[in-house]
Amino acid sequence: KPDFRWNIRELAKTSNVSVGLVARITGCLKKFGVIETGGLGRNGFILLKKPEQLLELWTNQYDFSLNRVKSFYSPDKNSLNKITAFFKKRSIKYALTLHSGANFITEYFSYPDVHIYTAAKLSQETMLNLSSLMEIKKLASGGNIHIVEPYYRNAVFNRTQLIKNVSVVSKLQLYLDLCNFIPRGSEHAKALYDVLKGEIYD
Repeated sequence: KPDFRWNIRELAKTSNVSVGLVARITGCLKKFGVIETGGLGRNGFILLKKPEQLLELWTNQYDFSLNRVKSFYSPDKNSLNKITAFFKKRSIKYALTLHSGANFITEYFSYPDVHIYTAAKLSQETMLNLSSLMEIKKLASGGNIHIVEPYYRNAVFNRTQLIKNVSVVSKLQLYLDLCNFIPRGSEHAKALYDVLKGEIYD
C-alpha cells in the first residue's frame, strides 16, 4: 500500500511481528531511501516510496536454503494432486512453492518436482501413511517431492492463495523463492514479475 501512511504499531500488527522489529527495519529502510518517515509518537508515519527498490533489496537478502527440506522420491505421476489431497484431508496446513506453485499462475516451466511448505513437523505415522499412499522413498539427496519446514514461519503462509482448490504461497513469496533457485528459477521469477508488479500497487 504505497499511498498508505502506516504507524509502527499498526504495521507490526498487520505484519505479525514485534514493534521493536518494525522500528529496526524501518530505520534500515530509511537509510536506503525506500521509505519516508515523519511526525512523532501517535502522529508518526511510515510511507513506502520505492516498492520496486524494496523488492530488489528483499530478494538480495532472502535465502531459501535456510528452510529445512526433506526430499523423497515417488514414481507416481499424480504425486502433486495426491499429496495436496492427503494434506487437506488431514487438515495439515500446506502451500505449494517454487515451480510447482508458480505454474498455477504462469504455466512457464514444466518441472517434475513438487515443493510444498508445511506449517508443522510431520509425525512418523503421517509420513508412513503418505508413503503407503504414494510409494515414496526417503533419499539422502535428490528426489522429486520436497517437504519444506519454513525458516520464515509467519511470512510463507501470509496471503496464501487457493488456486484450483490447491493452496499456493503468495505471488510475492513465489517470487522470493524462485529468484535464486536452480534450475531456471530466475527465469520463472521474471515471468511472474509482471503479475506481481501489478499487485505491488494494490
